[in-house]
Amino acid sequence: MEERKYTALSGRAWERIAGQDMSPSEAVRYFSQDLCPRTFGEVLSGLMARQGLDREALIGRLWALRGGDIQRESVRRRVSMWLSAAQPAEREELFQLCFALGLDEAAAHAFLRCTQDGDFHLREPREAGYLYGLRAGRTYGEVRSLLDRLGWADGPFPRETDGGEPVYTRTVADAFALVRTDDDFLAFCQANRDRFGSLHNTAYRYFTRFFDALTDPDVPLGAEEDETYSIERVVDLYLRPGLPSGRKTAGLTAAQKAVKRLWPNATAIKNMRARKLDVTRKVLLLLYLVTEGLDDGAMDEAMGWEPASPAERLEEHTWDLDLMLHECGMSPLDPRNPFDWLILYSLRSDGEEEAMRDRLTAVLTALFPGQDLDGGGDLHATLESKGGDPP
Repeated sequence: MEERKYTALSGRAWERIAGQDMSPSEAVRYFSQDLCPRTFGEVLSGLMARQGLDREALIGRLWALRGGDIQRESVRRRVSMWLSAAQPAEREELFQLCFALGLDEAAAHAFLRCTQDGDFHLREPREAGYLYGLRAGRTYGEVRSLLDRLGWADGPFPRETDGGEPVYTRTVADAFALVRTDDDFLAFCQANRDRFGSLHNTAYRYFTRFFDALTDPDVPLGAEEDETYSIERVVDLYLRPGLPSGRKTAGLTAAQKAVKRLWPNATAIKNMRARKLDVTRKVLLLLYLVTEGLDDGAMDEAMGWEPASPAERLEEHTWDLDLMLHECGMSPLDPRNPFDWLILYSLRSDGEEEAMRDRLTAVLTALFPGQDLDGGGDLHATLESKGGDPP
């Protein structure tokens, strides 16, 4: 807890999961009534107070930063929406806020991690340029001029599917850590031009590993030998169990609408699989959960290790997930993020009688009682009915 440095509210949300087991109905009650999700407005207001800025000062800085290419009233409306609840529609607006707020490099990292699924993507020269600008104390306009000198900062860039070897974010990040001047940055971009890309390769590597285990459950998760599942079946069976089918949200509570809106669908998964869409943080978390992180309990048993308690398993899986997310350039688990809270609740399984995916199914089924549900249901019963063992 100390090492994670949770705030008071986040620590309370963590303790509610870690401290005692909750039934699915108790979890739904807490999730719907007591969670206190972190909002973008809360984060932005806190940064404004820390930087000594009021609303009008931030509006003025953003308007000046844009060089007068937007009406001041339009900026005012956007700031009002952001302070009330809504997040910026464009990622570029987050970078503009970093400069308007006067954030340093460390604060900008923390800001993006609190408001988006990921951090700065250093395999995109535009995002690397913004981070360098914050590191070196440059203005937003100066960074834009520096990127214009490249002439190719917005891509397109070669993709590994075009025949090249995959390049991982950490490889580029190690080189970027040495950038301290404009000349350093330009040299960094030229040296890494063939390594840039808009997709996260480390995330795709994890995605492929998890997803292959579900589409072809031969070993170690095995259902029936030589059986292959379609993407649609994997999504319905593993990634959307307990969720209502269809797109209608009429009659759903605010919590139900929020959860339904958060979940990926088969089309998105297909596009990620084909590398037409970047792998999202939510999909990685779900795949880790339904594959138990590809953890082989037989190894522990062979080594004579005692099974961990549910609280210990939660702690271990949380550290493993945070490490994976860090490698992918994504934000760590946040107990006040509604999606993350459901993941954390599901991680607190005993590893024997109840799998993590079953806890997720149970809490989603309790959240949507009496609904026409997508796939899933009782995963063990579903697979047993077709003659296979639970994967």
